[in-house]
Amino acid sequence: MKNILNQALDHNSQLTLNACDLRQKNRMTLVEKKQKLIIDGIDENLLNCIS
Repeated sequence: MKNILNQALDHNSQLTLNACDLRQKNRMTLVEKKQKLIIDGIDENLLNCIS
């Protein structure tokens, strides 16, 4: 019985780690998208200034 509980806890811990990892990846993706939007906006503003 104890072995089954330990396996369940290990599995639950792994799922929690996987969920945290996915959240971190999503957060990084959002940061990267935001940075790209900012850079694209700066590029567009520079082009408008030059024109």
